[in-house]
Amino acid sequence: MGRLTADGVASVTVEGGNLCNDPSKQPVIVESLVKMRYAACLTGSADTDSVRKDAGNAKLAVVPPFDPAHPDQTSWIIELGSARVACLRLEPPGQTGEEAWERALVSSLTALRKRADVVAVASRLSEAENRRLAGQLGPAGLIQAIFVAPANCTPDLPTVADGVLLCPTKDRGQAVTLLEAERAGGKSWKLSCRLETVGSAYAPDPTIGDLVGRYYQSRQTSLAGATAEKPLSEASYAPAPRCKPCHAKAYDVWQKSVHARAVATLREKQRLVPECLTCHSEQFRRNTQFDADLAAEDDGVQCSTCHGDGIVHALTRGIPALSREQTCGSCHTEGDQVHGAFSTEAALRRIQH
Repeated sequence: MGRLTADGVASVTVEGGNLCNDPSKQPVIVESLVKMRYAACLTGSADTDSVRKDAGNAKLAVVPPFDPAHPDQTSWIIELGSARVACLRLEPPGQTGEEAWERALVSSLTALRKRADVVAVASRLSEAENRRLAGQLGPAGLIQAIFVAPANCTPDLPTVADGVLLCPTKDRGQAVTLLEAERAGGKSWKLSCRLETVGSAYAPDPTIGDLVGRYYQSRQTSLAGATAEKPLSEASYAPAPRCKPCHAKAYDVWQKSVHARAVATLREKQRLVPECLTCHSEQFRRNTQFDADLAAEDDGVQCSTCHGDGIVHALTRGIPALSREQTCGSCHTEGDQVHGAFSTEAALRRIQH
């Protein structure tokens, strides 16, 4: 966004996704948005008040989900060059009757459209609901663009449906969706969009880097303090070395894998924090505590992480059946930006034992 501004492009940055699932992260995320000069944050229904509190007196417009009964308080209009752009966030109507909600939506957008040249919607609706909404509102000119939530994006995006531009989005900071508008003649506006990948081409902002670094350091300190107050007694699982006498070949494959180095990877990146240890550390996964002095081969992604409780196996000489997709998918999620698109079968071939 800094590059666009430097190029003289009239632009504004809006956060329209879910800030986070962990309340402890929200303050640092909101502070980052402020420092990066985000103009607005289209929040979820449960986040609005806390985001406003974290934003303080900063120039960050905090906009709750669109309420057809209160369109002025739940939408945001800004002038960009010669265009007035209205931004709002749509969530599923919930318990409200769908037909009544849609009628109220049409009425309120009709009034809003009189004050804005372009109406752009950050939608949390499903793919089918987005296209049905475009079919209902597009021909009437009530909305011009829908930013589709990452989970609901389809390969054909961006595309135009009934005069509405459906824009793809990415989560976890992988890309920024740029919406571009130009007057096509008369009073009509022509819209286009593209994904601007956030990658190595852009140098990290040192101010934000320092902010994030301090956050992770405080999380590491808090976790270490909590573990020191209530230290772990004995491991609640059989660590990999206990498996070696009977499964020497499997142990050798594991020891050379990224699973065995899972904790070391976090230590190198100074990310020994709960949100990362949940997948990278078996002792944390089981105990929500982390002993940094535990032997490296006793932690990480252990045999028991995937194959079940080693203690039970040692006593019964049996191995429980497991769902590969479910077991691997608990950590290797669709949005895993470190490993990219994850293939269970390809990954299993790399660690075959």
